[in-house]
Amino acid sequence: MIFIHGGAFISGPAKHHWDSIKSIYEQTNYTIWLCNYPKAPENNIKIISENIDAVYQKALEFYDSQNIVLIGDSVGGTLTTSLTQRLIKLKKPIPSQIILICPVMDSSMTNNEIDEIDLKDVMLSKKGVLSSKLLCAQGIDLKDPIISPLYGSFKGFPKTTIFIAEYDIVYPDQKLAIKKLINANINLEVIQGKSMPHNWPLLPIMREAKLALQKVINILNEQ
Repeated sequence: MIFIHGGAFISGPAKHHWDSIKSIYEQTNYTIWLCNYPKAPENNIKIISENIDAVYQKALEFYDSQNIVLIGDSVGGTLTTSLTQRLIKLKKPIPSQIILICPVMDSSMTNNEIDEIDLKDVMLSKKGVLSSKLLCAQGIDLKDPIISPLYGSFKGFPKTTIFIAEYDIVYPDQKLAIKKLINANINLEVIQGKSMPHNWPLLPIMREAKLALQKVINILNEQ
């Protein structure tokens, strides 16, 4: 399992990432690689993506692609999704499945529904998210699929599980991505957190988070 952590491209992995990985490790038989990629603003999205690609290619030296699972939360979900799109485009072996936890699908923050949710989101703000994405893009179009996979193709994706949150400013773009996954006839499971904040499955103080993380573990054990 390759875990690609969130942190707005500028920080992490954080304690909740390590704690979640520890729980997954203790309850599955997976070898876990935590991808601690280069961070912005010292590195842009192209350099970060090249690092992600290199980690995946290294994994292929040890494991068959059908024995690899990708998990990404927040911008880690961005990187997981864009990596999968590149693999398909380049006709390279894809992982057996991907698990996306509150992924950022559109870094441009142009969805009209975001402003309303911005008033309810206790974790993120539109201004803060957009600022961090500009630090990472460094001149690259914010609607380029490398940083906004919503604008890429979802055709040919492996089994995909996506956790979404109702009170998350990236929720509107997740809904659009889900529509594209459905239209592409992907084996898809969506777990919605009603009245939940961004990244709720990894927040240790919430009962719902414990249930969601156990769902992740159950999915992995079914692999």
